[in-house]
Amino acid sequence: RRRKSAPTPRRYLLVGEAWDGCCGHNWLTWGNPAFAGADSGPPPHERDGWEKSELAHLSKLQLSRYDGAAFAGNSKTFRFARRG
Repeated sequence: RRRKSAPTPRRYLLVGEAWDGCCGHNWLTWGNPAFAGADSGPPPHERDGWEKSELAHLSKLQLSRYDGAAFAGNSKTFRFARRG
């Protein structure tokens, strides 16, 4: 069996509208508990060995295609880091 030449990434970023389904899947991509099934258990990223944290200093600088005077600040930046 051939091994990959590149190591598994230790960290990655996701940027987008995290909590309302405009970018990715609410549960599978972002781990939004409001969209988990009754027997879902922990979010998929946690089951796969990743920790998620918002980079709020970047999130507050972002614009979303739906942002407006009454609806702003929906785009977020999250860092996923391998545990261990």
